[in-house]
Amino acid sequence: MKNKTNLVFMMVIVGMICAVVAQAADTKGRYFVTIHDSQKNPLVGVTVTLTSVESAEKHYSIETNESGKALIVGLDPDMYKLKVDKEGYQYLEGTVKLRPGVNVKHEYTMLTIEEARDKAIQDKLDNMTEEERNNLFAKDAHNAGVKAYQNNDLDTAEAELTKAISLNPNVHYVDYLILGQIAFNNRELADAQKYLSKAKELDVNKEAIADISTLLGATYMIQENTDKAREIWSEQMQTAPDPTVLHSLASIEVRAKDLDTAIKWLTLSCEKFPDYTDCIQLLGDIYIQKENYPEALNAYKKLQEKLETRTDIAPETLKEVKDTVKLLEETVK
Repeated sequence: MKNKTNLVFMMVIVGMICAVVAQAADTKGRYFVTIHDSQKNPLVGVTVTLTSVESAEKHYSIETNESGKALIVGLDPDMYKLKVDKEGYQYLEGTVKLRPGVNVKHEYTMLTIEEARDKAIQDKLDNMTEEERNNLFAKDAHNAGVKAYQNNDLDTAEAELTKAISLNPNVHYVDYLILGQIAFNNRELADAQKYLSKAKELDVNKEAIADISTLLGATYMIQENTDKAREIWSEQMQTAPDPTVLHSLASIEVRAKDLDTAIKWLTLSCEKFPDYTDCIQLLGDIYIQKENYPEALNAYKKLQEKLETRTDIAPETLKEVKDTVKLLEETVK
């Protein structure tokens, strides 16, 4: 009986010693990882890298097998930086805490570069309000429309810019200016006036006031609404004088028999745009009509001087101007 008791005691002691030895031996960590794609298919050849946060010398790397699995054993207990990488896929990063004798298991889904981009965009959109989304889409349509217009693809430009202003009516004055130009070229004057008026409203810094107002006034001239054209162009002249518009304003006043106002516009043109010969000639003609021949002579002499320096003037045109100068000189005498 005593021998039996001693045997049992010895077995207990041996078991305790083995357990202590085994526990002492199991001082390393183990890391199990499974990688698959967005369709839950295993990904082979994914590089899994663990690098100690404390020491870069503790660096372990392995690739997943055909089952998309990888096992790294014999790791010192520590905090590790994790990187999961495969060509054509968005890499993953994180941290892993390894403890003695503890198996750490992780499972990851890797997205292709395209899938990751689309997910990032969708996540951003999901966190936006409807107004923010509309503004974003409007900006994209604006950029596409302007680019199409620059490439002379007017159909695409019109479609994209119409989309932009439907999503955000205040997206940019350029959208309305381009749509106004397209409508004007198609002789859709009511639409052109609507678009150009909105462009004028949005162009608070008057960056394109000359283009907008010149075209808007022209729509009313085609409709023979000279009062409205005069109103628009007169306002434009305060900030963005233009010689063609000044000539048009003077012509309106000539038809209205307000020659003094016509002279005012033409004099402004001669001051700001001294080489614009159409205004010089019209000014001379008005002075002839008013029988102010000395001023008419001054205007025509200036006209002759300008034309003689140009190579694009037909000889008969220059001859007519010279003949007028001679006639005015005789009249003034």
